This record gives sequence, structure tokens and C-alpha cells, in this order.
Amino acid sequence: MAEQIRSIPITPHVDDQIVWTNTSDGRFVTKSAWQLVRTGSTIQAVYRMIWSSIIPTTVSFFCWRLWQGLIPVDVVIQRWIGSHMASRCQCCLAIETIQHLFIDSPTADTVWRHFADIFYITLRPLEGFQYRFQTWRFSGQFVSTGHIRTIIPLLIL
Repeated sequence: MAEQIRSIPITPHVDDQIVWTNTSDGRFVTKSAWQLVRTGSTIQAVYRMIWSSIIPTTVSFFCWRLWQGLIPVDVVIQRWIGSHMASRCQCCLAIETIQHLFIDSPTADTVWRHFADIFYITLRPLEGFQYRFQTWRFSGQFVSTGHIRTIIPLLIL
């Protein structure tokens, strides 16, 4: 990315110009802003990824439940029953949370990094799964619903 920024030509004797990237001519119009707001919702984009016709329905339902925090891990069960209990991951000594099981645990981290390395995606430590979805979604040019980069994270989960 740094190389792309460095490759932008700088002309010192020319005034800077504001460019609106959501129109073909670079001029701002309210119609394009409305279109951006109407369709640009992160939640809507994630739901389009989750409920894509090429994703098996069982995977879609699982991912939706994960997104809603409805996977019955220790911390969620404690919240449901209103009681505290000992919580421990089956693989390590960490507290069993959705974040830990699907993103942070050593096993999950190994799987995520394996696929991220294949697609040259940089994963940040301690990012939530919602952010992880967005990292994959915006990891390349021309990535849209149904693109392999939007399917892999759903299948990893």
C-alpha cells in the first residue's frame, strides 16, 4: 500500500482538488451520497455475505447465530441463566467466549492465519469476528458477495 501512495504524482504548483469517488466525474451529488448511505451499511453487507445463495443454509444460520452472539458458549449460557459458573475452554485455560473459540484460541488463530497467508491478508491480533469479516471483504479489488474472499471466512467458522 505504501508503494501505491508513493506512486501518486505530486505537482507542487497545482491546487488540490476534492474528488468524490462515488461518481464517475468526481463531483459530489446528493443522489450518490444517498445511494452510499442506503446500501453501504456494514451490517447489510455482512448479511448479504452470510445469506448468499452459494452458502449452504446451515452455514448461513450458524454464522447468523454467531453474529448475534447466540452460540451457547459458557459466557453466553451464564448470561442466559443469570448465574456465574466456572468457564474454561476445552483446549486451553482461557475463558470460553465466542471471540476466544472462533478467533483468538491457538487452534482458531492457526486456521485463520493459514488461509490469510494464502490470500496475502494481514490479520490484526484481538480483532473481533465482525471486523475479521470486513478485513476479508475489503482485502482485494472487485471483491463482492460470492467472491472467494467472502466465502472463506464463513467456511472457516
